[in-house]
Amino acid sequence: MNAKNAAHLVRAHFSSWTILLAAAFCAPAIALPADAPAAKSEIREFIVVEGSVAFASASALPPHALLSVRVEDVSRADAPAQLIGEFKQPLGAQRSPIPFVIKVPAQLIDARHSYSVRATMHWDGKLQFTSTRHNPVLTRGAGNTVEVQMEAIKPTTKQQSEKTTAQAAPATAPLQGTFWKLIQIAGKAMPGHEGQALGMHKTRDIGILLDKQGLRLSGFSGCNRLMGAYQVNQQALTFTELGGTRMACPAASMALEQQVLQLLRGTQAFRIDGQVLVLTDGANELGRFNVVPQH
Repeated sequence: MNAKNAAHLVRAHFSSWTILLAAAFCAPAIALPADAPAAKSEIREFIVVEGSVAFASASALPPHALLSVRVEDVSRADAPAQLIGEFKQPLGAQRSPIPFVIKVPAQLIDARHSYSVRATMHWDGKLQFTSTRHNPVLTRGAGNTVEVQMEAIKPTTKQQSEKTTAQAAPATAPLQGTFWKLIQIAGKAMPGHEGQALGMHKTRDIGILLDKQGLRLSGFSGCNRLMGAYQVNQQALTFTELGGTRMACPAASMALEQQVLQLLRGTQAFRIDGQVLVLTDGANELGRFNVVPQH
């Protein structure tokens, strides 16, 4: 090869490298979607459980009722369920069914475990609705979507009895318009006693009724129907014009009736402790009466 050909070959080789380097530096960069890494991270970090909660109610629920939907690990029968994700939201103006979405950390999911969705609703510090069925999700063939049904909590017999009692008699009974049954006289509890007129409960129980209109007194004193008048001023109370029918009764009933009349004649003041009326002579307790619900 002569010197002229060699120089030409060197120049051609140098030009080829120059073109390749220029192409490398000038070629546009290939841009990846901005959300690609985030989406991949989202898939790795969370698993979404979604669905709705349905419930039936005969009346409108309060807006402050709090709905809670929980994803729980229920694998161990001998241990409490473990919370792994939760949705909480006040009821507001929403109606059944209510949608929910829960993000569960992926690292908490074990394919060997069992998971379930449980829903509850509380208001006024009490559990009012709860789901009662097992709602499997995530593993063992279950999916990520579930429809949950809640049922109202039924009051226990004790709660129902307390509610009925509260409705029948207010927390503090009023002096007037209440039939007060005598339960204690001169510090002694009253024995069971039945009067003559068995058809009316007010005559079977020794007690008094202070009419709101006319300041009149009526009741049963142990043998006869009782009638009279009364005057009340704040905590002061007196009975006047006491009288009654004139039926003949056993000696024990007549003696008890005289005690009742003596109690009423000696009354100067009263106080009401919830459902109990206490009559005093201003210093000493004379008798106690209990509320009898009106029917």
